[in-house]
Amino acid sequence: MEIIKKKDWVDLASEASYLFRSPNITGGMIYSPEGVLIRNYINNIIKDEFEKEGFSLWSFSDRVAKTD
Repeated sequence: MEIIKKKDWVDLASEASYLFRSPNITGGMIYSPEGVLIRNYINNIIKDEFEKEGFSLWSFSDRVAKTD
């Protein structure tokens, strides 16, 4: 019997090359162009469902600048 490790979305997106992780980037990741399209599509679905229920969606920046 083959044992399949439970994978999270980051593992699946990385294997599909929609997301790139690097040891040089801490606490972040780089989306491929296809990954950005998928992320935007999912965000729009979530936003639409929130609006249908009467909730507003909080938005957070995708990019965080380093501060000293």
